[in-house]
Amino acid sequence: MKAIEESFFDGKRPWSRIKDRILGTYLPPYLQKIQRLRRRIVVVDCFAGRGNFDDGTPGSPLIICQQIQRHAPRSATAYFVNKRPMHHRTLSKTLKGFIDTRIAYPVLGQGEAFLSDLAKQMTEESLFVYLDPFGIKGCNFTATKRLLQRSASASTELLMTLSMPVLHRLAARTSSHAIVARFHGVLDSALGAIPWREIMHDGTLRAAEKESRVIGEYCEHLRKYAGYACACPVRDRDESRVKYYIVFASRHPDAILLMNDIMLTAYHDHTAAQAGEDLPLLASLLDDWRASRTAQQEMLAKIISATLSQVGSLQRRELWKRIVLAHFMQYREAEFRDAIQTLVANGTLTVGEMARGGRLNDKSVIRSTPKHAPASVSPSTKQKIS
Repeated sequence: MKAIEESFFDGKRPWSRIKDRILGTYLPPYLQKIQRLRRRIVVVDCFAGRGNFDDGTPGSPLIICQQIQRHAPRSATAYFVNKRPMHHRTLSKTLKGFIDTRIAYPVLGQGEAFLSDLAKQMTEESLFVYLDPFGIKGCNFTATKRLLQRSASASTELLMTLSMPVLHRLAARTSSHAIVARFHGVLDSALGAIPWREIMHDGTLRAAEKESRVIGEYCEHLRKYAGYACACPVRDRDESRVKYYIVFASRHPDAILLMNDIMLTAYHDHTAAQAGEDLPLLASLLDDWRASRTAQQEMLAKIISATLSQVGSLQRRELWKRIVLAHFMQYREAEFRDAIQTLVANGTLTVGEMARGGRLNDKSVIRSTPKHAPASVSPSTKQKIS
């Protein structure tokens, strides 16, 4: 296992780029917005590693420090935990410039222990915790639950990865009793009180179904404490098995709406890039995935109409939130706004009072057009909807 873990730093795997893409894309808007609370911001990476890879690509510590330096150098601090002294020494050298400016603090210790101590020490600070263990061990649910149970006025967000091959290995029932008990104990610690045994030991389910259900139960359990939780599958290609899930939890709905677009874009950019590598001679002829989602647009329009027919009317922002929570990572906000524009223009939907300038905005109230009403909209209104 140690040899496999060390080889991890030879170069970033193609599918591993997704988690760094998500982390690096989310941190700028997060840091910019969370500073408005005027509280100390603490970012923690409990399984930091060496900071970069042998091929020169940055790891999570460099990504985090660079974003803090750009967006919150005076209000954010990052702690990077490593259990291996060699990784700790290498990381300390890599982050020296950030250490000197008091942005970064490398810590030699166990990530799981640090996470437990963190839950006892944090009070009103804004906290972002990144958990990317080599497997699953270390994502202690009791500790994360305690962090999420802090004061309701304190911002707490978690971004973590859970390995699916490791999930299957730890859930196995074919080894000796002592080994099985130890493996199952790791899953109990990481996943908390969810029925993973019933799911993983159900012979009627395919492996992918087991993974999806376990992650679904895990996110539902997180929602009891965080309010909002979601997950992104990470695989090499669309048709291949899931390598791991990236799970995100937050108390604020805006975070989930933002993460929806970030995860969806990262996933499809990756799978499109892999398709280009599979067909290098045709790579320049492959369509941009954003331009080939006609079926998704048609389904989104039906979902919008069905939602409004059930509830009557909603502000545009609330309508988008409902769709994201029910269909996470299926549609982008730009697609949603285009669909609303089309449905208003063809008379399927009616808009209440417009914002200044006659434009549709997030507070605009949208409702289904009564069947007896004329299905039309003035040319001037069509042009102003955005």
